[in-house]
Order: sequence, then C-alpha cells, then structure tokens
Amino acid sequence: MSSSAGSPLQNEEPPSHAAPPKPRAKRQHDEDDEVNFAQPKRAKHHLGADYPTALPQPLVVHRVICSHHPDHPPEAFFADTPRLFTGDSKATALHGHQMITEDIFGEQFADDNRHISFLVLKSYDCKAYHDLVQDDFSVIPIPLNIAKTLSKFKSHFSVLSEDGMAPELESEKIVFVSRELQTAMEIIRATHPAHFPSEEMAMSLDAPYLCIYHARLIMNELFKPSRSNLTEVQQLHVRCLIEYIQYTRHDEFDEADTEFANGVVSERHFSKLFGPDDIVVRDTSTGPIAYAIEDATFDGRGFRVTCWTWDFDGIFFKSTNTLRVEWPSHKDQVRVSSLALYPLKYDKSGVADVLRKRGIKFWEFRKAALVEYESENSAFELKAVRFDLKKKIVPIADELPKTSNRYMIDLKTYGQMHPDSIQAHSRDHEGLEKEENPPDDPFLLMLPNTIRGYGFHDKKWSEYFSCFLPMANF
Repeated sequence: MSSSAGSPLQNEEPPSHAAPPKPRAKRQHDEDDEVNFAQPKRAKHHLGADYPTALPQPLVVHRVICSHHPDHPPEAFFADTPRLFTGDSKATALHGHQMITEDIFGEQFADDNRHISFLVLKSYDCKAYHDLVQDDFSVIPIPLNIAKTLSKFKSHFSVLSEDGMAPELESEKIVFVSRELQTAMEIIRATHPAHFPSEEMAMSLDAPYLCIYHARLIMNELFKPSRSNLTEVQQLHVRCLIEYIQYTRHDEFDEADTEFANGVVSERHFSKLFGPDDIVVRDTSTGPIAYAIEDATFDGRGFRVTCWTWDFDGIFFKSTNTLRVEWPSHKDQVRVSSLALYPLKYDKSGVADVLRKRGIKFWEFRKAALVEYESENSAFELKAVRFDLKKKIVPIADELPKTSNRYMIDLKTYGQMHPDSIQAHSRDHEGLEKEENPPDDPFLLMLPNTIRGYGFHDKKWSEYFSCFLPMANF
C-alpha cells in the first residue's frame, strides 16, 4: 500500500461498478485455487516484495461461516469475494475461487509475510446467502421415477444459470499481523487509554472502527516527529492502518461529521455520537447537568455511558453516574439536543452559556456567604423557579407578591450539623475551593445547578438555584 492518503489498496476488491465476473462452469475448489502466501504465487495477488523493501500493506481475507448445512465446512477462507457461480447448486457452499489454506493467524505466517501489516477479515453467512439467491436457481428436469429415487439429493438438481450476486457482509474485523503494528498499538493504547480501553484493541479492531473515528486527530499527531514515541517502522504500520480505514470509511465518516456539525444525527450514525472525554448534557426538571464521559459502550440499541460531574459539600469532588440513552425507534433522524443525553459540542441552543453563567455563580458560593433574595413567596425553595426545557430557566411571573428573604450559604456548617447526610468521597481535590479563580473549562460547565442554604425566615436548610442567588450586601 502506498503511504500517500487515498491511494487504492492493491488487494482490495474493485468498486461496485466494475464488470461482473465471467460465467464459470460448476466446480469445487481444486489445488490451483489454493493460495499459499509463502510461495511465489502470492505475486499474482499483488502482495509486493518481501519486507522491508515493500511498504506495509493490508491483506483482505473473506471468511465464510456455515452452521446450517451439515455437508458444508463450518469455516473457510478465500482471497476473493465469495458467491455461488454458474452451475453451482443449492447443495454448494458459499465459496470463492482462491481458497486460503495457510494458517493466516499463526506466527509462522507473520514471519513469512512481514510486509503484511494486518488482515481485513470480512465474514459472510452461508445460509443467509442461500436465502438471498434461493429464487435464482433453475431445476434440472429429470424423470419422475428417478426423481423419487434421488429425492434426498434434490438440492443438487437446482442450479444457477449465471453467477449469483455478491453476498451481504455480516461483519468486518481488522486483525493485526505485524509485531511492529501490535507493539505500536500497545504503545498508543497505553498513551490514550480512554480512546482504546479494551486490551483486545492491541490485537484487533471491529468495524465500523469507532475508536479510530474518535481518535483521528490523536492518530495524526503520531506522525509528527516531535510528538511521536513510535519508531519509524511502527509509524509506517500505523499509517497503513489509518489510511486503510480512512480510504474505506471516508464517505461514512464525512457524512457523520456533517450531520453532527448541523446539530442532527441519523440512526445510521448514532453509534458514532459519543466519544471519549466528551462533555455531555442531560436535561432535567431542575436544569441541564453536564458530565464528562469515562466510557460509552454501544450495544446496537443504545449507549451505556459511564460519566462524572462535579459536586460540592465544602470540598469539590467527582460524582460518578451511569446513564442510558437509546435511539428513538420511530425516528430516522433527530436533533442531537432532543436525546436524553447529548454531546454539548453539538448543541445549537446556547446550553453552554447557561452552564457557564450558572457555574460562575456557584463558584461565588464555594465559601460561606449571606444572601438576600427577593422571591415571589415566603417559601422560596426549588419551587421558587420554573424550569422550561426550551427556554432554559424562567422565574415565576413578576406580578406575584414578592418577599425579601435572607439565606446563609455555608456547606461546611451544614456538614457539621448533619454529618449523616454527607456521602463518602475522594478528597483528591481538597483545596480547590480555596483558589482565587476557577479552573478552565469544562470545570464551570460541570458545577451543580443547586446549592444548599439556610433560610432565616423559616429556619430550614433547603436547596436553591444558585443562578438566582445574588451576593448579599449585609
């Protein structure tokens, strides 16, 4: 594979507009169809010269799985795209013309083919393919008396008059062959554990390669001499991997980027929405709450998101949550901000400004303070304001009678008076509350939306919206 981006891969399949294969007489695999990569025959598959004179390159392998037909092998590998060909019958297994008999997952294969960086393992289901082409078979007419005798072989008498269509891909996986690539991915995983959390990612990647989608900027940094901790050879293998994924997934990744930039997401690209360390927002009845993602696992229907946000009880600490967000089944495309949880960077309604202003106000109350609030009733607590998910935070109507009440904001005092109400947590960030200025974003975005205070009018500790509490002048 050339090291220049966008170059065609030498052993990748031709594009869909290429001419279909010529009809071929019925046959099973013979010795000429077997591919032995350790032999000179590999040159006809454009695998290049022996490493290190050849650049690292991928090898596309087509895997056929069959668990339905007892006479078919449970697994077979081919160098070309499998299908049923002219003359094949309903009894024929899904197959290609170039069968791979070598152990392509073994160490010997890696030693003999050091120019092969990784395998692209494309898997197909034999039964699913037979179901797909079942109406394309023609029955060979035979006398009725013979047909009864050979009834259990009737599938052999239904044949294709022309090559069948290409099979539908069941799954795709990249398996690292080169030890240089394996070592490089172990280094990358150790440096960026949030993007490559699984140990298996040091040996393989599953399509649609979500970790690479979210780590594109990080991976590009690996090729800058001043920032890379990879050797030159390791960089060549990683570049081969990234270029292959970008070459084969370019349109898909660009389409997702365009959707997200416009604040929308389709069901097709929902699996790409949440990335490592993203700041995400959950709208609640008391206001938006921002979290930082630790892990987001997609299971085909939705995400299980492990995340954390800042909390405060006199000391700032991280509070961890596990949230679930699923795709609205009745929609093909939705606005990102309409989901139960969504990345803040794709919001178009100004939620970040609301969070930042609220965080600035909360920061003012990290130390003991007296507050005078002119509320609409004498029992100002959470009910003193109404939260609207469209307009964010809205005070109760101005025409209501107002009462001036005084409050004390002092969470350390509250903790001393109510020790059982304080949850145990890490004190890693103790002393942060004593700093003159708050840390940079996203700290302010992730501060709580309410704070506990003592009302002198009702002699109670209650929760108050920090954004509506001005500093007192008494």
